[in-house]
Amino acid sequence: TLVSDFKNDVKLWDDRNYIAKGVEGASLCEGGLYLKPSRVKTIAQNTEISLEALSVDGGYVSVCAFVFDDWKDGKWDETLPSDGFAVSDNKLQFIDPATAAGGNMFNFCKTFS
Repeated sequence: TLVSDFKNDVKLWDDRNYIAKGVEGASLCEGGLYLKPSRVKTIAQNTEISLEALSVDGGYVSVCAFVFDDWKDGKWDETLPSDGFAVSDNKLQFIDPATAAGGNMFNFCKTFS
């Protein structure tokens, strides 16, 4: 699901109630387009994910990926840097407003021209 104007309180997954917190500045994609996944879990191991993007003004496109800061990271914390993605100094928080359960995610970004 495409979500424009990414910011605090955006629901992060279709199958969970977690919302985003700590979204401040370009390093955490504030104001950007968020491609909301339908599921947070139960994605088959070795699933390939691809993305195509075109600039709306002919300039650059930045692509970012939020990655769990625990063992459920799919090894993206290793793969993305080797593909030229840089990790942000800040982490995105995800919180269930009903239970206050949640955690943190790293943000890895790369700019394409």
